[in-house]
Amino acid sequence: DQAVDQDGEEEIHLSPLPEGERSTRIVRCAAGEGPFCESEHVEKPLTRSLRWRSGFDLSPAGRGDKEPLQPDFVTLQMTFSLGPRAASAGTRLAAFDSIGSTNAEALARARAGEQGPIWLVTSEQTAGRGRRHRPWIAPRGNLASSILEVMGISPASAATLGFAAGLALEAALQKVSFEASLRSAGSDEMKFALKWPNDVLAGNKKLAGILLEAEAVADNRLAVVVGIGTNVVAAPEGTPAPAISLKALGVDISAEELFAALSDAWVEYRGIWGAGRGFAEIRQRWLERAAGLGQPVSIRSGGPIVSGTFDTIDETGCMIVRTSDGRRVPISAGDVYFGSAASVGAA
Repeated sequence: DQAVDQDGEEEIHLSPLPEGERSTRIVRCAAGEGPFCESEHVEKPLTRSLRWRSGFDLSPAGRGDKEPLQPDFVTLQMTFSLGPRAASAGTRLAAFDSIGSTNAEALARARAGEQGPIWLVTSEQTAGRGRRHRPWIAPRGNLASSILEVMGISPASAATLGFAAGLALEAALQKVSFEASLRSAGSDEMKFALKWPNDVLAGNKKLAGILLEAEAVADNRLAVVVGIGTNVVAAPEGTPAPAISLKALGVDISAEELFAALSDAWVEYRGIWGAGRGFAEIRQRWLERAAGLGQPVSIRSGGPIVSGTFDTIDETGCMIVRTSDGRRVPISAGDVYFGSAASVGAA
């Protein structure tokens, strides 16, 4: 049965389940920078979380640390779950109610021996960061997610994984925004594009950012963390480039829904990438979705500003800028300004 209590929260009244029908386990604990609920896939992905209200025993065997109580109620909440493809691939999930940084938590787990692949996700991030240690705060309702995997690859190969992440996020966004896209009748704001090196744009506004970090661990392996932050319900103000949220685009979904689509899309594009061996295909697909390709561009990277035309990305993921004198200059990092903004970036 479902009802709404005096606080406006949806409730579910529980009756004891037969032993064979219990198919999920909910673990409550505290780790890292905040409390989290870690779900274990047993027969099907966990799609709801049950928050303790009166000491209910929800363990698979019907036993717990507290004495069994008479049926009461607990609060029903949407929670993060892996998409079916990700769950069947053996990926694990740690979902946080709130956390400082999913990337920082992922790296801390890698130092402690975690091998992955494991997603760390939250709908409220309080101390996230983007490139060059710029703050990336995810207010309640936005999606902050990081995927950790320890691999026997070089840092150069690991760097190309960010392009696969961009493709996975773009595919997930296409999936969850299909109806809104039909309503928009081809509006430019509903056209997603990948901005080098690590952003996803809706129109010309930033919708999401990607931060890839890697750290050497035992046995000469590399702990690779891909952090993906998406503006689901709110976009920051006062940023160097304009930002937008899915809600402002008319896409009415939750962070949990977007994550399920993202986790499945990640399985596909991580597979194509194949520890860097498949970057040629990733590169081709990324260029098909690239923002500003063939347009005037200026890049600020701490040294002299490079201006010209965005020609391509090379086999290592560097942006290639064709300058006015015909030189092809590789750029490995920097702040990118396209089109009419290129002159501003060069100023």
